[in-house]
Amino acid sequence: MKKKILSLLVTMGLAASLVPVSVFADGTEVWDGSVAESFAGGKGTKDDPYQIATGSQLAYFAERVNAEEYGEKYAGTYFELTEDIDLGGKEWTPIGYTVADLIMGGHEYFVFSGNFDGNGYTIKNLTIGTETSPYSGDVCGLFGATSGTIEDVVLENVSINYVGGNHSSGYGFRMGGALVGYSMGDIVNCTVIGLDMKAGSDGSYVALNSIGGLVGIQDGGTTVSHSRVSGKIEESTKKGNVGGFVGTLAKGSSAKYCGADVSVEVTGNGRGIAVGGFVGIGNGVTTDETLIENCYATGNITGAEYAGGFVGNISGLNISNCYAKGDVSNSFVGASFMGTDAASNNYYGTVKNCYATGLVSDISSSAYAFAMQDTMNRSTIQNCYYNIQNTAKNTESAASLTIDDMKTDSFLNVLNGSSNVWTKRNNDTPACGAEPADYSDVYEVLGNIPADLSIYTDESVANLYSAVEALRGYRDLAQQSDVDKMTNDINDAVEALVYKSADYTELDKVEEAAKALNKDDYEDFSEVEKALAAIDRTKNITEQADVDAMVKAINDAVANLVKKTPASSQPDSVSSSDASSDMSSSASDSSSSDSKSDSSSKAASNASNTNPSTGVAGGAFALALLSGAAVVMAKKKK
Repeated sequence: MKKKILSLLVTMGLAASLVPVSVFADGTEVWDGSVAESFAGGKGTKDDPYQIATGSQLAYFAERVNAEEYGEKYAGTYFELTEDIDLGGKEWTPIGYTVADLIMGGHEYFVFSGNFDGNGYTIKNLTIGTETSPYSGDVCGLFGATSGTIEDVVLENVSINYVGGNHSSGYGFRMGGALVGYSMGDIVNCTVIGLDMKAGSDGSYVALNSIGGLVGIQDGGTTVSHSRVSGKIEESTKKGNVGGFVGTLAKGSSAKYCGADVSVEVTGNGRGIAVGGFVGIGNGVTTDETLIENCYATGNITGAEYAGGFVGNISGLNISNCYAKGDVSNSFVGASFMGTDAASNNYYGTVKNCYATGLVSDISSSAYAFAMQDTMNRSTIQNCYYNIQNTAKNTESAASLTIDDMKTDSFLNVLNGSSNVWTKRNNDTPACGAEPADYSDVYEVLGNIPADLSIYTDESVANLYSAVEALRGYRDLAQQSDVDKMTNDINDAVEALVYKSADYTELDKVEEAAKALNKDDYEDFSEVEKALAAIDRTKNITEQADVDAMVKAINDAVANLVKKTPASSQPDSVSSSDASSDMSSSASDSSSSDSKSDSSSKAASNASNTNPSTGVAGGAFALALLSGAAVVMAKKKK
């Protein structure tokens, strides 16, 4: 237990500049490419999910979903990770590896429809395809296609080389993201760190082409929330749509409190590609809201047909309380926030309470300060701002400000209006709520955890471990209350640590032996009674010296006992040496008739020989001596 907590704290310390990241315990097994024959446990219910603890069990899960005869969709079934998993860079086949036939109206598709909870554990070194042998399925990611909920999954060090795949109809499909290629279910609190994605083409015509850092396409009126991705995407066809976070956000779907720190570089000779630091393109309509709220993009965009620091093509998106910080360069059309407006009024969207700090440069056709808008009827832009250093033309309703202006309280108030969704911290431009939560209090409380947990009870240490375990995964500013609760829970668990009890084994022995003595056999038994009365059984492991002192006090009191002279051998008085001699000889006589007193008799004889003039039963074996003498006296009375 102690080792697990220390492992957790060390890893968190390494990630202190961000938030808690992977918590790989010592000895995490690297997947060898094998497939297990069952899950680690569970029944697949909400209260007792199927448990996945190893790479081979995760592969077994994928194999079940991808099985022949259209696989096991696991609708209404629950799964959870119970350990970190290292896939070791071995090639991975997505869970739910094809959905093209579903899109084309067929029924030969493989989709995961259950519920998957990562519990904040990390899946490390996910690899799909290689540069020499890129993956060619129609969907790509840890999960290829989903219609269930994915939550609290952390992916670290993701390598993807992907070219898409062809359907029997002759159409090609390319839908890829680190977590999910094509999502028709909710995604909650998921994280990708260290994405390296290369998206190309096998040369065929691609009907549906969308690449995103976390998810390729988010569809079905679903929501992705409190999630984030960091890394880079290289797209070499210059076709389709690419977003640092999501390639395409389809109608009725939404993204809330999400962030992308992903650089996107586009090369090739294609036309029509829309690239955004957060989303490539919207696929909504004016009458069916498709929302992006409280999200950010900080990566640079290079190349593309239409490039925006936040969105490539707005197409029906309604964006509010978001910002972009990446630069846009070397594209055909470029803008610091929105690359291009919709083609018709059925797809116009809105951008409200947003800002962009990035610069636009080296644009071959048209450069815009905030958004590309040239028509009279166009998407609504309201209360939006861009970096005054942008020399590109401004044909929209956005206003220019210096970066210093954007760091002021007055700018914060302008963005917030009557709301309080924007906050200010670290002398930076306003935060929208998707940024990492403040863990400073957590780290302070973690510093109060004792270095040596072995002296505390297993139960109280287990409670502390549970409180620290809750830190797995990531939380954003909008979830600060969760982090504050974790802080309080850890602090309470530290304060509730209970010391183990002191070791009373030796005290039990001497107490039992002393109580077995007949006080009427001794001149003065009061010191023994006093030592016994002073026994305190409330001492903990840090007070072991007090318990040892109790043992010594009883031993010393017993060692100083003086036996009364037997009445049968009494003239007027009996010397101490005579009493000692009688105890010694009596102990010797008893040894042949009572084997249990043998060692005590020898101790009595030795002690008597050592102090012949005092008659005092002294030495380390005082208790044994007195016990043996008591047996002898009892036999004499008989």
